[in-house]
Amino acid sequence: SLRGGSSRPMHHDLKSPITYITDCKDENGKGRLKARLATLFPGNSISFVGVSSDYEAAINLVDIVDAYEGRPGIILANVARREGEARKSKWPNGPPFGWLKVDQIDIFTTIDGYIVSLLQQMKGSAFSIDLYEI
Repeated sequence: SLRGGSSRPMHHDLKSPITYITDCKDENGKGRLKARLATLFPGNSISFVGVSSDYEAAINLVDIVDAYEGRPGIILANVARREGEARKSKWPNGPPFGWLKVDQIDIFTTIDGYIVSLLQQMKGSAFSIDLYEI
């Protein structure tokens, strides 16, 4: 059973909505990502938001957190800026991913650029982010 440290069921049991913010916005990319999520979270509602930059992803992240209105949900944000030699030398395998929680929303996102900074400003407090290098 997918349960956390308490007896409260996790998102898999709750069928929480999942929103995926991504710069892979072509039809093939969206289809591949939806297929992966549908097999990992059968029965969950899955929505995609295609963006062109981490700035656009940051705006959408704030908007989606607001739309969840504090209810349980999952937001995935995978936007990796690829230009510039400095960025490639900073993250040779691409930027790492992080997890943070806002209200009852679990957010898994790339940690580079501006994706999380606007949300932090809007909420008015610092976030604790667990970092994962995969």
